[in-house]
Amino acid sequence: MLSPEHEELKSNNIPPRAIREALINAVAHRNYTISADVKILIYPDRFEIKTPAGSCPV
Repeated sequence: MLSPEHEELKSNNIPPRAIREALINAVAHRNYTISADVKILIYPDRFEIKTPAGSCPV
């Protein structure tokens, strides 16, 4: 569920299911060996999710 200050994402025709999937993927597939946050950037026409860079150890 989006907080009231981020309701503009709904008006940009971004399906809530797509937002949810992107957030889950960002957390599930990030590199946990790097001490950095997942960043969510919200713009008037899109949103971006940035995860810590680097390849995950095998």
